[in-house]
Parts: sequence; structure tokens; C-alpha cells
Amino acid sequence: MVNLEFKFISKENYNCIENVLATLMLTWEREYALMFSRNWGFTLLPEEQKSNLLGSRIGGGIYNTWDCLYEYESVSTKEISGDSKVQKEVLQTSLAEGNPVIIKMDGYYAPWKDVFRKYHLQHYCLVVSLTEEGYGCLDPYVNSNVNVFPYEYFEIADTQCILLEAGEEKKEVNLKKLLKEAADIILMQEGTISGIHGIRAFADTFEGEVDLKAEMAGYEDMIWLAPIIYQITDIGSRRLNFSETLTALHNRYGFQELEAMSARIGKIGWEWRRIRRTIVAAMDNTERDQKARIADMIRKAADAEEIVAKDIVRFLEKVN
Repeated sequence: MVNLEFKFISKENYNCIENVLATLMLTWEREYALMFSRNWGFTLLPEEQKSNLLGSRIGGGIYNTWDCLYEYESVSTKEISGDSKVQKEVLQTSLAEGNPVIIKMDGYYAPWKDVFRKYHLQHYCLVVSLTEEGYGCLDPYVNSNVNVFPYEYFEIADTQCILLEAGEEKKEVNLKKLLKEAADIILMQEGTISGIHGIRAFADTFEGEVDLKAEMAGYEDMIWLAPIIYQITDIGSRRLNFSETLTALHNRYGFQELEAMSARIGKIGWEWRRIRRTIVAAMDNTERDQKARIADMIRKAADAEEIVAKDIVRFLEKVN
């Protein structure tokens, strides 16, 4: 049993693991916003024969949260390898020592989730206890309860343990390095697959090729799980989360420019949410062709992101 009074945090722009990590950091009285410092990205993958869905080819780029959590917050994570027996042994040992354990599992087998026995979806939660019926899990993404993950589901949910260790809290951050890395990721030029170039290529592909009926097929009763909607949700969240990084840096260093750029990046994040809603509306009414309008919204988001990224570069040129 883990003897901690958890301070829950749950934000719509955090995914399941980010809500878990933020809750843990808040409980440990640590800052956590810097874990989003390299998450402002975009990727458009080349078309593959196995799938012609555009939603399966887009994303927010490399997920750097785990690395940034260690680099800026001194919290290390270790994903345990091995079969179900090994995972159970590690989990039980850690709980006996009073340490919570993150588990990665198939949400299809999480009874408290809306995807339970409906969709297979990778999910993360925090195990804090053993009960008669199963593992006691905190899932801030859903609620503040101790949810029961039945023991019999552990193996079939392909459950993996992730151990955490909090080192000495870091007080200083290399501001210029952090901001340069963030700007470099979104301004990266790799043909038309990454960063701003990727967003514009996505707009062109959406306008010319997307088949919205195909994109929503199989997800009609839970449209937010359709790959294109799911990924655009993540892309918007990346911007909202990075705006929190900039706010944390403003609070630490006092540069007003950081506060202003945080607000602009946050606004772009909500614009991606508006793009998502517009695509959902277009899926509901496929007789009205809104592809050109949506593509134009995506291009405007790319323009706004490029302006902010270049403003960050100019800011760095004058900061000592």
C-alpha cells in the first residue's frame, strides 16, 4: 500500500500518462511543466500500403516527455521488460516498499474506462494498492477514485510496469538551450514531413486526398478515437502543454516576452481544437464538402506557429 495523500490534477489537454505524471509531481511538490519543453512538433509520415488513412500518418512528432521529465525535473523512469510473471513480481515488490508504479496496459480491459470492452487503446494509470478484487489504480484522466483493475486481466491486457525514482530537484535551467531546442523541432526542415513544413503538407493532402468516410469507419459511436481526430487532439495538446512550459519559464525568469509567447502558443493549441471540431462536423455531414475550409484553417495554424517560433529565435538573440 502506498501511503501518500495524492493531490490530483486532471486537464483536458493532458493525455492519460501526463495526468498521472502531473498528479505525482504535484503530490511530491515539484514543478512539472518543463516536461513538455520538447513536445511542440509535427510529423507527416509517408503513405504506406497497409493503410491509406491520413489520420494514421500524422502526429505531434517524437514524444519527449519522459526524457524531459528526467532532464529538467530529475525524475527517472524505467520500463520493466519480461513476461507477466516478472511484471507482477516487480509490481508487488514496489508496492510493498511503498512506491507507486505506473502501468501501461490495454484500456479494453480497464472497467472504469469508456473504452472498456469496446476499443483496444494503450492506456496508463498508477497502481497504489492491492485489493481483494485486483490492483487499485489511480487514473486522474478519468476520476479521483481508486479503480480496480481485476487480477485476471493483468496478462491479457499486456500490462507493463514503469518504475519511477525522484532525484534531487534541479533549480537551474539553461533557458537558451531549452528554447532553442523547442524552436528547432518545429522549424525542422526534412522535406515535407516535419514541423511547419509537415503541417502545410498535411493541409495540402487533406484538401486533395482525405476520405472522411474512411477516416471515421469503425469509430462512429466514439468518434474521438478515429485516428485523425485522436492525433489532432494530441497535436493541439502539445501546443497547450508547451504554453505551460513558457509560463513556468516566465514565472522563473521574469521575461515578459515568454508570457506573451505562452499566450500565443496556447491560442494556437485551441485553434487545433477548433480544427478538430470542424472535422468532426464534416464527418457528420459528408454531403457538404468542407475540405478546402479545413485545409485553410490548418495552413493558418502553420503560419501562426512559424511566426512564434521565429520570434523565439529572435528573443534568444538578445537574451544574455
